[in-house]
Amino acid sequence: MFEKIINRNDAIARPSLYCVWIRAHGGEDAPLIQVWIDPSMSVFDSQARVNEADLAAARAEAEATIKHETQS
Repeated sequence: MFEKIINRNDAIARPSLYCVWIRAHGGEDAPLIQVWIDPSMSVFDSQARVNEADLAAARAEAEATIKHETQS
């Protein structure tokens, strides 16, 4: 299987990814799975901005749902 690679001029410089192969399960005949790893773990850095009003509304809704479920 081939994957398309696109090189863009506006891309942010990142450390190189590296690949490891692991077995899908414990058997010797298990297929290999390709896993790409970002050594800087930068993919997990959130770029999102949280709106405090939305966060408060979501928190209140979750608390109300939990309260309703525990009373049922």
